[in-house]
Amino acid sequence: MNYSPTRQLNVLVRHPDPIVRAGLIAALHQHAGPGISVHDVDDPSPMGPPIDVVIADYDHAIRLADPDSRKADRRLAAARILALT
Repeated sequence: MNYSPTRQLNVLVRHPDPIVRAGLIAALHQHAGPGISVHDVDDPSPMGPPIDVVIADYDHAIRLADPDSRKADRRLAAARILALT
């Protein structure tokens, strides 16, 4: 079964360690298909497309689990969170 997304999947990498963050971004860029767009936390686009998945360290993931913390960035309203420990 081939799955073809109807729109591009947007992934945000939010990790405090710059080496881990760069490694995750590089790995995602290398292995992601054409329907996936990877965003760094340093991307200055708060009005960009909605984020579908956030890859974060445990502390950021716990903060993002609170709906009130997502109000600052409307892109994160419906994002799923993957916590790396």
